[in-house]
Amino acid sequence: MKRSIIILTVLAGVLIARVAHSAAVTVTLRQSCEVRSSQSVTLQDIAKINAPKELAQKIGEIVVGAAPMPGEQRTVDTEYVRAKLSAVNPGCAVKIVGPEKITLTGKCVRVGVDELEGEVKAFIDNQLPHDNRTYDVVIGRSPREIILPGDSKYEIKPRTFGSAIRPGANTIAIDAVVDGRTVATRSCTVEIKAVADVLVATAMISQGEAISSKNTTWEQRDVTRMCNAIFMQQGGELGDWVARRTIISGAVLTSSDLTTPAAVKSGESVTLLVKCGSVVLSTTAEAKQDGRIGDSIKVHSSVSEEDVRARVTGPGAVEINR
Repeated sequence: MKRSIIILTVLAGVLIARVAHSAAVTVTLRQSCEVRSSQSVTLQDIAKINAPKELAQKIGEIVVGAAPMPGEQRTVDTEYVRAKLSAVNPGCAVKIVGPEKITLTGKCVRVGVDELEGEVKAFIDNQLPHDNRTYDVVIGRSPREIILPGDSKYEIKPRTFGSAIRPGANTIAIDAVVDGRTVATRSCTVEIKAVADVLVATAMISQGEAISSKNTTWEQRDVTRMCNAIFMQQGGELGDWVARRTIISGAVLTSSDLTTPAAVKSGESVTLLVKCGSVVLSTTAEAKQDGRIGDSIKVHSSVSEEDVRARVTGPGAVEINR
């Protein structure tokens, strides 16, 4: 009788231990979780496991599927998790609690549009010339965000597609570099507007007429698509110019519209220097053409009574080197 009582006591203890052990194994699924895209998803990634240490480790290592790509999502059904547990046969009853579906998100680093556009504007500002123009940079087509694997240490490097940055429309490439390697590239379009103080005619200017404050003024204009405009220099001083051709009122003056005034005019008497080695002869001549400094013009020598070509060296002065 005593022996039977002992056996019953042992059996009751084993039964109680098994019941307690069974009741202790609970898998609580999370509603959603971030997982690394480079590895398989295990039960311990998506659930809290309440079980003895060795059993919890065994259950936790059960693979429930592949992780989604960085930034992407996929769902796992609770019934699928239950089937995976049954296939492994943990040796005890396991209670699964939680949502019917678990949402998995690939862990990632998102480089947003604002950050990319900021890098592009800083790049362009560094590339543009520092001159008389003021630039306004406007993003046209924005870049798409860049999604990188979680914990990536990245660097954003904008670049041009071969041509230099210029006023007007530009297309910029944007590289995401991780560990010295380009892992993603985006692009955007940029419109660069240039504004400057330029010389504008305030009245009709005739060919050969001197440029002065009486017939011109400095005005701020959009020069994005303007070539060779005359930009205001420090102090707003006007150069020594004359109109190369007729200029209408309101027109922006360009370098092709202007020229320097003639230092020698046709019909006037000039000093003619004739240099031959160390010998220098000075005489007078009559200019047969207008000429600016550096021009070669025809003059009539008073000594030889011949027309010769001489280089204009200054107002009323020409020379010949032999």
